[in-house]
Amino acid sequence: MEVKKKMRLPARATVFYGAGIVLSKLVGVITTPIFTRAMTGEEYGLYSYYISILSITTMISGVFLTPAVFYSGLDKFPHNKRGFINKSILLVSLVNFCFCIILFTFKSFFRIENEFIAIILFQGVIDAIINSELLFSKFSYGYKRVLAISLSSSILSAILSILFVTTMKMGALGRALGLLLSSTAVAIALILSKNNRGKKGVGERNFLIRNATPLIPAVIARASIGWADKLIIKDRLGVSSLAKYSVAHTIGTALFALLGALSSALNPWLVRKLGSKNKGEVFPVIREISALASWGGVAVIALAPEIFAFLAPSEYRDAIYVIAPLALSSAPYFLFTAASVFIGFTEKTKAITTASIIGATVNIIANLLLISHLGYLGGAIAYLVAEAVMLSVAIILVKRWDKDVARALSPSFEVYLSLLVGVAFTMLYSNSPIRIFLLIIPACEVARHGFYCLQIAKEK
Repeated sequence: MEVKKKMRLPARATVFYGAGIVLSKLVGVITTPIFTRAMTGEEYGLYSYYISILSITTMISGVFLTPAVFYSGLDKFPHNKRGFINKSILLVSLVNFCFCIILFTFKSFFRIENEFIAIILFQGVIDAIINSELLFSKFSYGYKRVLAISLSSSILSAILSILFVTTMKMGALGRALGLLLSSTAVAIALILSKNNRGKKGVGERNFLIRNATPLIPAVIARASIGWADKLIIKDRLGVSSLAKYSVAHTIGTALFALLGALSSALNPWLVRKLGSKNKGEVFPVIREISALASWGGVAVIALAPEIFAFLAPSEYRDAIYVIAPLALSSAPYFLFTAASVFIGFTEKTKAITTASIIGATVNIIANLLLISHLGYLGGAIAYLVAEAVMLSVAIILVKRWDKDVARALSPSFEVYLSLLVGVAFTMLYSNSPIRIFLLIIPACEVARHGFYCLQIAKEK
């Protein structure tokens, strides 16, 4: 294998993005034990439900900040990037406002209070400002700025949330306010540090509407995958059960953030490679990262008992087996993200929509069937199945116009092998010495693939 051009800048950006994610997650890990013990199960479950609703609104309104579309727009309007960014923020804010009206109108159905809807309304606008600046910085590889924004937001949010929850006893509302106020402070700093005026024109708006609007059904479908399990668990098992599931969910999907950091660095590079007809250079990177993700998931499963004991009290522990299916979703999650970039570049975004809708349908049906019989574990299994289905459909559709890309996106034998090893580790939870000793297997594989990815990044 030969990579002809340097990838050192994306590699350096990946390190900084990864550092930002790790440090931000570390802040979350350190503060989670404080919140799980300072808040009741119902309060923690209520906040988890609020975050789920907020995530859905952010995903749907954020369709105009989809990386593939946003990066293509920055490339298409090089002389009015600020105007393009402002149009994106405006469209996101409008969709967020409409969604909040729906939440308010059907609040009894969604079971959400007015104060949380108001926070979501403001949080959506603030997040649009921050996320657009993050995407712009990532596109131009301003990795130090990305790191500064990520860290300042997470640290300030933790400080304010702890103050509101422990000192002022505001429960779930205090955590939500802590997140909003910290984001607002960061957004104001970004606005003051930039010239936010852009040229007037409709080209940018039309580009966004033409390329991003077809993705709305896909985003809604994707949001339902992240929401259905929590809603059904809350409805059938109760808010306290949702709190337990949320802690396990946080551990199981911990790698998603790191994979997002890798994608943030790779996606602009990938778009440029596709534009220069050098798509083959990225295939080895995708294969190695998917293997890295799969063995990383196994490592998370192996250490799940220790991580869970640190993050939450003993009464949460019965949700520990939820971690395995979620962690094993890491590889298909990354591969589908990579597939979305390829599809988005070819402007055949209906393929993403088709795969997402099919995955969401399977996910909802699986949740309804499995949660009633398997409890928490049913929701996690439904999530893994949905990720696998979406990836499979995407590969089938991509194969119609590019068989080489389809092959690169297909899970390797090693990914399937890691599934079996991950399940085996869950059977060793009662035998810590053997489990810790066997941790050397995923650790060596993570090191091997990580080193190989580093070598690829350094090649010319």
